Amino acid sequence: MQAVFEYLASQGVDEARVLRELGRDSRAQVIFHNRLPLKEYERLFDVGQRLTGDRHFGLNMGAYPMPRTWGLVSHLAMSAPNALLALTALMNYSRLQLNFVNFAVSETEEGQLVLSSHIGIPHRPSRHVIEHIFANVMELANSQIGYSTGRLRIEFMHDDAGDPQHVEKILGADVSFNCSNDLVFVPAEFLKQQSRYGEEDLFSITEELARQQLMQLRGEDKLINATRETILKQLPNGLPKIGDIARALDMTSRTLQRRLMERHIKYQTLLDEVRRELARQLIAKPELSLSEVADYLAFNDQSAFQHAFQRWEGTAPGKFRKTSRV
Repeated sequence: MQAVFEYLASQGVDEARVLRELGRDSRAQVIFHNRLPLKEYERLFDVGQRLTGDRHFGLNMGAYPMPRTWGLVSHLAMSAPNALLALTALMNYSRLQLNFVNFAVSETEEGQLVLSSHIGIPHRPSRHVIEHIFANVMELANSQIGYSTGRLRIEFMHDDAGDPQHVEKILGADVSFNCSNDLVFVPAEFLKQQSRYGEEDLFSITEELARQQLMQLRGEDKLINATRETILKQLPNGLPKIGDIARALDMTSRTLQRRLMERHIKYQTLLDEVRRELARQLIAKPELSLSEVADYLAFNDQSAFQHAFQRWEGTAPGKFRKTSRV
C-alpha cells in the first residue's frame, strides 16, 4: 500500500485525494489483520488509473524503481550470491509480500526456464495487479539486483488494453496476450549469472529472518498451525493426503480445502513448507544418511528428494549439510 501512495505522490496525486476516492478517512480503514486485502489492493490500482488517466497504471508503477516494494524479499534476492538462489528466494518467500500468489520454475524440452505464477484464490487478480507484479520482478532483477534478463518472452492471460507495444517496451520482452497462463520464459543462461552485490553471510542471516517471519505469519492462524502440526505427525507414515489431515481435524477434505483457500493458501503449499523445514532440521543431524532423510520425508527415492531440496534451497542436500557444519 505504501508503494502505491508513494508512486501516486510522484505523479502529483496526494494521499488525501486517494483516500477520498476510496471513501476512507485513513489508511487504517483498508487494513485487515495487519495486511492489505487483495480487493482493496485492486481498488487502489483502479483509483490510480482514474486519477492519473494511465490505463497501464499497474505496469508503469511496477517498473518504477522502489526497493521497498518487496521489502525483506528484495534484500534477500540482492544478497544471494547467484541468480539461482535469488530466484529461489522469490519462490520461497514471495508470500511475505503477496499472500495470493506463488511462483514456480519449470524447464521446457529446449532447456528454457519457465517462471509461472499460481493464484491461490478463486478469482484471478486484475490486469493492473498482474502486470505490476511482473514489471516489478523485472525491475528487481535488472536494476536493483543487477542481473541481465535479456530479451524475454512473456505470456499473459488478460488482453493488451489497446497498447501492446507499450507493454513490451516496459517489460523489455516479447509479450503475448489472451494465453492459458501467466508465464515468463527465461534463457537457461540466466541462472549462471553471479550477483554484483551477493554476500553469502548476509544471505544466510537474511534468509533465516525471512523464514522466521514466514513461520510467524503461518503460526498466527490456528487452522494453518493445526494443519501443519497434523502433517508433521503423519509424515513418518507416508505422504499424507488432504483427506487424511481433514479427518484428523474432524472435518471433510472439502471443508479444509475451502477454509485454506479463504486464507489464500493451498494444502500442497503447506505440505511443501513442512517437508522443507523438516528437511533442514534432519540434514543437520550427521547420524542420518540422506537416504534416511528422504524416507522420513516420504519421498519415493533419494533422487526425488534431491530434486525437491534443490528447488527449496538452491543447492544439493549434501552441499547444504557440509555448509551447515562450518
